[in-house]
Amino acid sequence: MALTKIETSNLADDAVDIAQLGATGTADATTFLRGDNSWAALAGASSELKGWRIRPIFTRDSTTTIKLNGTFAYQHDGTTTQILTGADVTFTRSDTSSTAQFNYLYIDDSAVVTAGNTTITASELISSPTAPTLNTTKGGFYNGNDRCIYAFKQDASNDIYRESRVAQIGNYGTVRTDYTNQFVNVSGSSFGTSWRSYTMGTDTLPRPCGPSGLAIAQYCDLGGSHSTIHVGPDSQNWDMFNVNSPWMVNCPVNSSGQLNVRSDYAHSSYTHIFYTRGWVMSPLL
Repeated sequence: MALTKIETSNLADDAVDIAQLGATGTADATTFLRGDNSWAALAGASSELKGWRIRPIFTRDSTTTIKLNGTFAYQHDGTTTQILTGADVTFTRSDTSSTAQFNYLYIDDSAVVTAGNTTITASELISSPTAPTLNTTKGGFYNGNDRCIYAFKQDASNDIYRESRVAQIGNYGTVRTDYTNQFVNVSGSSFGTSWRSYTMGTDTLPRPCGPSGLAIAQYCDLGGSHSTIHVGPDSQNWDMFNVNSPWMVNCPVNSSGQLNVRSDYAHSSYTHIFYTRGWVMSPLL
């Protein structure tokens, strides 16, 4: 008698594997089994997650290391588009050129390919003084297939400046650093009450910068006795922030690194003193 039917109760656990299902299409890590017994890619998943990330808390762990604190995840659009995850990773800076400059922390695509998994360890990270560019197709800042996730300043001895993440005006992407620059020290009468523009150097503000840049603002200490300081994204006579001086504030910059400041009080007895104290990360970083 020919065997025409096997009851499921007669099947041992794991007796039927994927190869025996008889489904159409290709079964792999990018497909799922549909109700019509065919393997298919999840429509729209990649585009909907474009640029997605859960950012870690970045801190300087030592003069040569950056700590990625907590659990984090990035959609990495490199050789393969995939979600990469990690937790509490300590990374040793790669650049030893003895040049005072910003370095950019990247997910190293070639190392991800070599590892063959979706876990970010220190081995899957690399730092470089080469700045990334915004890739709107991938939804992040990239240098080739390497995704940039942070920037930090080194001195001429290859030591990383002390820094920390701080909350300022609701922006948890503000990076406070001990590398500062005084860019204004004048009397109130000399400063006046009109808008003044200052271009921040590459020593205090990583590039690219501006609304579409990696750094969207300069974190500043604006001091002016008996004065209210106003900062805005351009030199028009309107106020984006109204700061009772002295105060720490995120000053928006344009793509050239220019910020704009105005005081409402001009008097020779008082002095305006402005410092850079850090910078603000783009939401796409």
